[in-house]
Amino acid sequence: KITYVFSDAELVSSDKETSGFSLNATGKLTVAGKTQTINFPVQGTINGTDSLRLEGSYSLNMKDYDVDPPSAVFGTIKAGEEVTISFDILISSQTIANN
Repeated sequence: KITYVFSDAELVSSDKETSGFSLNATGKLTVAGKTQTINFPVQGTINGTDSLRLEGSYSLNMKDYDVDPPSAVFGTIKAGEEVTISFDILISSQTIANN
């Protein structure tokens, strides 16, 4: 199980011409019951007055969260320790109104 709880964001840059911006997000990432505070970049775009798109990713080493990389065929095929978590979130005024 993987969860992320957002706590803060710092505006790094913005471009009024493209309605784009960059943030440095901070929060608590929990993987398999182990929690660590992480920072990672987020790219955002304001789409008119009715939606906002946020995109980003974070790479982690499974060993940092006490998780053994998966293996198959009695250990002859192994995955690497690095995992990248990616997200692409679209928030619309309709989404907010319905919640």
